Amino acid sequence: MTKLELLKNFTEKHIKLTEFISSLPDIQFAISRHGKWSPGQQLSHVNLCLKPILKALIAKGYLLQNLENLPGHI
Repeated sequence: MTKLELLKNFTEKHIKLTEFISSLPDIQFAISRHGKWSPGQQLSHVNLCLKPILKALIAKGYLLQNLENLPGHI
């Protein structure tokens, strides 16, 4: 699988997860069971985790474009 295919697959799965959890009735969205996070909390956690990944991907693109300026570049 190429990087582009992985990114597309990841994006599609995230959209499906968001749509599914968002479609739950309020009570199912908000209630936790057996001491575990509620679906709403899970979705919030996933979204919070994606923020630094996005920043890293953006930074990686910037670094790759400016690689010759990095210390230790051969």
